Amino acid sequence: MRIDILCNDGSPLGVSEKSINGEDGRMGVGGAELALLTMCRAWHDAGNRVTLYNSPDPQGSSVFFQKPIDSFSPQAPRDVLIIFRSPNTRIKDGAKGLKVWWSTDQRTIGDFKEF
Repeated sequence: MRIDILCNDGSPLGVSEKSINGEDGRMGVGGAELALLTMCRAWHDAGNRVTLYNSPDPQGSSVFFQKPIDSFSPQAPRDVLIIFRSPNTRIKDGAKGLKVWWSTDQRTIGDFKEF
């Protein structure tokens, strides 16, 4: 299965598996980022093709694919598209795949009902 996860803003941007233990110079990650990275790894290890669009720096710091947010294409083939944390206008042009909105925060930026 092809699973794409699209981030929009805030602390999920730039993190990778190396961020979890501060191996990339960060002080670690918060709970939302840990959940995101843990699930990406689990889906990858289960045999799925996972791409996390969160503009990592540097790239190649996780076993799953990570790409710049600006490289996201709504029309790319995928089975599942997860919008992480806040609504993202990049999917308004008929993005492919089952759409799932995932936020671990009680309050998040944007209006999911309107989105």
